[in-house]
Amino acid sequence: MIRELINKINAKQADKRKEKEDGVSQEFAFSNQESFAKPIPSVERAIAPDIRFKQCSIELEGGFTNSYEIILQGDNNFQAKVVTSPKDLALKRRMLNNPEAICGINAGFFFFADVASHLPIDGTFNLCVGDGKIVGLPCVNRPALLVSDGKLTVREIRARGKISIGDKKIRWHGAHSKKVRDGAVLYNSACCMIEHRLNDRHKEERFLRDDVNTTPRHSEITDVIVRANTDGQLIVAEINTGGGSDFFAGNFILQMKNDLAQNIRLGDSVVVDMLDDLELSSIQSAVTIGPKVNHFANESTHQINTDKSLGSHPPFRQKRMARSIIYQDMEGDIHLRIFDGAPKTKNFQGVTPREAAELIGSNVRWAYHLDPGQSAKLAVSTEEEVQTYSNEHYLRLPKRDQVPALWTPKGSRPTTSALLFFRNKQLAKPKE
Repeated sequence: MIRELINKINAKQADKRKEKEDGVSQEFAFSNQESFAKPIPSVERAIAPDIRFKQCSIELEGGFTNSYEIILQGDNNFQAKVVTSPKDLALKRRMLNNPEAICGINAGFFFFADVASHLPIDGTFNLCVGDGKIVGLPCVNRPALLVSDGKLTVREIRARGKISIGDKKIRWHGAHSKKVRDGAVLYNSACCMIEHRLNDRHKEERFLRDDVNTTPRHSEITDVIVRANTDGQLIVAEINTGGGSDFFAGNFILQMKNDLAQNIRLGDSVVVDMLDDLELSSIQSAVTIGPKVNHFANESTHQINTDKSLGSHPPFRQKRMARSIIYQDMEGDIHLRIFDGAPKTKNFQGVTPREAAELIGSNVRWAYHLDPGQSAKLAVSTEEEVQTYSNEHYLRLPKRDQVPALWTPKGSRPTTSALLFFRNKQLAKPKE
């Protein structure tokens, strides 16, 4: 009996030591994150020729945020690459898979649900190009990161263009964009609906609405479902007369009138001739991102807040949260910047979109939001390790009660895309 009591006491002491070493217990990290609400010291240093790292704490009304920033000076001393994958990966893992990468930041939005009966073929929403191969096309007008010959550009993209299916040339427009006359309507996984609800444990979760996850049905229309084959080439994988196709059935779906779909056959090659006014053949990598930062200097909200695929909590309302931003200043330098925050704190919750616009200032050529919140992560590669910044409170919650939560301060939330920069103009190939 005495020995059993001693063992219990020793076990409790060991658990307390582990919590102290971790800096926070799992339960504490989920319910209260005040231990992370600490201003960071100001630091500025070079991480490579023409690339600098800065961090500082910024006072806000009723609180503060910690700012982490990478500045890439000029555009001739580095190359960019958008890396994507069907499987979610933490930014640190992407850096380790690309050992020549010197720094990186999370990029676009992606499919994210706690409860889903099935998953998309690729979780990266809207435009997605990897290693010169098109993975997805947009259903909505939105900005995108575009890389050609290692050079990064950022611009607004209208969800429309021209596409060849076999011998047919067809005009198309995104399901959530302005209609193109006599063409096809493009649907994809970003047409899905994600809602928040309380589960049986009274914890909020995101779930996929299966009942609205299909294209419209009509006897006079046909769905041409497009998928990438094993070589990454787009082909016609299915043809459904009458519509009603699952949004996740292909990389994207082209719905058209029956007469336009005549002579389209299974296995036909699908070639994207134009996206907006772009020829995608010159684009090595690309991904859709968030709205302009300066939009919120005068406006309170944005149409992205009605995007049902991003859940029922709008990402760009005037609420403080961690914000991930990319911008170019008037001198031509590229800035990767995160305003950090932890949601379960009183005075360290991040910044609003308007506060982000004010902190960036007016000395910019362009500035865009990337995926905010717990996806926001910045990484720098040194000779010793890959160092990550922001969202160190992140706790990966289990889907089952018996499985413990996992605190991953360095890895943070896995995402489907990231923007990496490389030294010496050498684009490293990721490991398999």
